[in-house]
Amino acid sequence: MDPIQGTNNSLALVEIACRYMEDANNLSTAKAKLVLDAVRNAGSQVVALLEGLGENIDLYI
Repeated sequence: MDPIQGTNNSLALVEIACRYMEDANNLSTAKAKLVLDAVRNAGSQVVALLEGLGENIDLYI
């Protein structure tokens, strides 16, 4: 039985597409982690600023 023409090419393209999607997914995950880290750091800075403000208010009361 003869193989279907173009099957090898189609499978190769599917493999390339799957690898691209995996890389894109990994990149998206890395971006999300960076954003979450930035938000966490910003939140920590806000907490530190509020604590400092509270200490300053305590000094003047």
